[in-house]
Amino acid sequence: MNATWREIHAQWGVGTPLGRHLSLTSDDLGVLRERCQRHFGGDIVAIDRSQRRSDLAGDITDEKQSRQAAFGQLIRVASTEGGVYFTPKEWAGSTVWLPTPAGTLLSLDAEGLVFDPEHMARILVIENGDLMERWWDILPTLPETWRSQTLLAYRGHQHDSAMLKRWIEKHRGHVTLGFYGDLDPAGLVIALSNYAAIVPEGKFAILAPEIPEELPSEWSKATTFSDQTAARYYLENRRALYPGWARLINTVLKQQIAITQEKLLIKAIPLVERYQG
Repeated sequence: MNATWREIHAQWGVGTPLGRHLSLTSDDLGVLRERCQRHFGGDIVAIDRSQRRSDLAGDITDEKQSRQAAFGQLIRVASTEGGVYFTPKEWAGSTVWLPTPAGTLLSLDAEGLVFDPEHMARILVIENGDLMERWWDILPTLPETWRSQTLLAYRGHQHDSAMLKRWIEKHRGHVTLGFYGDLDPAGLVIALSNYAAIVPEGKFAILAPEIPEELPSEWSKATTFSDQTAARYYLENRRALYPGWARLINTVLKQQIAITQEKLLIKAIPLVERYQG
């Protein structure tokens, strides 16, 4: 029972303290629900909080209870080829060319993004939003083949992340998919559990630096590595499922590596592509 629940018990008289816990009866739950209905202007339990804020505003007084983040309905992309084709919903199939020069980043509805094989032989998913906003600075560190005919896309969170994955799945047979994230257990788990299976075997690559046997101490963050217990457990117990990346996984775990994308960028460390098998 934390401070919040102690205050609720004291002010509203609900629940019975039992040691470190607060026991709630069905009547107590009814009181809590009624209080929440008054506070939020609607039944917060029954409302679909996955809606965007503007839609939720019609159901309750506090639209910030939405689980949908601002800008969460759009994906963020850029292209090494200078732009992408996009089909607006209201334009009846007509497409427009949206330029993406250095210094810009497109936010758009994934349903309108046109797959253009001439300019999208590769799709590179970027984990870090800060780096995605500086995607043009990343290009010199990429393997040469990834510096052209590549769509760069921010991984996103929740709805925008799901939209991006669905869009990639539609074109899975025509692209090479890459993932560039932090080089640590959590970054590897994101790559392997979310993206490796989207495209056919041999068409997914993790972009990461060559790791020297003696890793410079200023590269890695020991506390970050030690904090990623769940990710380390995942890799240790499922590495057999990813034999093509076993060497990378083993190296990260053995050397206790946790290198951020920001560190890789500021030191201009070149990346190499690692495929399954």
